[in-house]
Amino acid sequence: MHWTHFVTWLEICGGCKPLPEAWQAKRRFAMLRALWWLALLLLALAFAGRTTKFIYVDF
Repeated sequence: MHWTHFVTWLEICGGCKPLPEAWQAKRRFAMLRALWWLALLLLALAFAGRTTKFIYVDF
């Protein structure tokens, strides 16, 4: 039961599902979504290009 609530929350934060009516007028939930996307962007920028190495293979 808790797992489905977590998945639903992630889908709402990610934009897959629309916000419930009660959340649409609240600034707190808009800020939560903005912080979520900012955290994802910062993680992507922090790890971009650091763990991959170019391997050239000539056949």
